Amino acid sequence: MLSIRDNLNISIVNDCSNKLYEIITKEDYYINHQIIGIYYPIRNELNPRVLERDQNKTFLYPKIIGDEIKFFEAKDDFEENKYKIMEPKNSVESIPEIILVPCLALDDELNRIGYGKGFYDKYLSKHKKVISIGIIYSFQLVTNIKVFSSFDVKLDKRIIIDYDK
Repeated sequence: MLSIRDNLNISIVNDCSNKLYEIITKEDYYINHQIIGIYYPIRNELNPRVLERDQNKTFLYPKIIGDEIKFFEAKDDFEENKYKIMEPKNSVESIPEIILVPCLALDDELNRIGYGKGFYDKYLSKHKKVISIGIIYSFQLVTNIKVFSSFDVKLDKRIIIDYDK
């Protein structure tokens, strides 16, 4: 799956990210909340930064602090962390109402495979009122993900974007 995503043409990534924008901005959960957690995409992930077109929302980005993530507002002030992921430099911490969660894979039961460090699972288990939404390309949808730990947190919703090869 990761190799498929890595080999996507940038125009496909951009088209799919624009589809994400068109879908999510019509959803009640998005319309009715103001503080949205997004992330800086890596390796041809869907790009939730397209949502920043919406000037009526506040967007927060995750930053790894120790063994957990916290969310901060950031406009264009980013730096690369030890995992080669861009994160906010200097900003004020806040708690999002909705978080778009990066996924390597997602199943019909809303179980996800992330990147293996459990950052989002830890955060979501502490912030149970936050609405979590997995965003994936259609090829990332799998039949069944085995839950390995009691720390694994199911997501609340998902958005699946079909792509044209």
